[in-house]
Amino acid sequence: MLHKESKKIILVTTTNYKSNSNSDICRSALALNLVKEADKFSYPIIIVDEGSQQKLIDDFRKNHARVYAQEKKGMGIGRRQVFQLAHDSGEEVIVWVEPEKDTFIRYIGCCAEQILKGEAELVIPRRKSLESYPDFQRDSETNGNNFFQEITGTSIDIFFGPRIFRRNLAHYFTDYDGRYGDLWDSINVPIVEMVFHRERTREVIVDYEYPMSQSGLESNSPEFYEKRRIQLENTKKSLEGHWNLLKSKTL
Repeated sequence: MLHKESKKIILVTTTNYKSNSNSDICRSALALNLVKEADKFSYPIIIVDEGSQQKLIDDFRKNHARVYAQEKKGMGIGRRQVFQLAHDSGEEVIVWVEPEKDTFIRYIGCCAEQILKGEAELVIPRRKSLESYPDFQRDSETNGNNFFQEITGTSIDIFFGPRIFRRNLAHYFTDYDGRYGDLWDSINVPIVEMVFHRERTREVIVDYEYPMSQSGLESNSPEFYEKRRIQLENTKKSLEGHWNLLKSKTL
C-alpha cells in the first residue's frame, strides 16, 4: 500500500485490559504491537478504551494512536462509539480489527484496495487456514460460518473479525440498537444487513495465523471455551433473528 493511499484508511478497535491475569498481559502486548504495526504502515488508528491501565494507554499514544475513554460500559456501546469517531474523521475506508490481531496489519492494503479501486463497498477477509487456532475455537467458527451461509445463502468468513468498508456504510454499525445482546452481534448484525441489502461485498484470502502466545493460553482453558460457546450462541441467534426480521419487512 502506497503511503498516499494509507492516508485514505483509518483503523478502529476497542480495548479493555483491566487485570494482571496472564490472559490480559498477553492480549495487551498483542494490542500494543498492533498499534506499533499500524504506525509503521502509516495507518491512523482510533481506540476506544473501557478502562485499561494508564501505562498501556500512554504507550498507545506514544505510538500515535488516538485513544478515547469509552463513554458507557458495554461491548457494543464501545464499538458504536469508535465507528462514529472513524466516520467523523473523514477517511474513505474504515477498518475494524480486534486489538489482538497484530499480524493482520500487513493485509489491510490488499483488502482496502478493493474498495479504493471501486470493486467493493465491503471486504470480509477469509483465512486461508484455521489450523493455528485452538481446536474448540476452530470447530466453533467453522460451525458459525456454515450457519451464516445456510441462513443468508452467502459464504463469507464472518467469524474472522476484521471488517473493511467504505465510510458511507458506517451507519450500519452506528445505528444498530443492540437488540440481540449487544455483544458480538454489534459487528455481525450490520454485516447481515449489508448482505441483505446487496452492498457489493468481496473476499480477500489472507494467510493469517492465530498468535501462538494466545493459543497457548486458551487451548486448555474452560474460561475461553465458555467464551467461544457464548459467542457462537449469540452469533447464531442474532444472524437468524435479524435475517428473518429483514425478510418479514419485505413481505
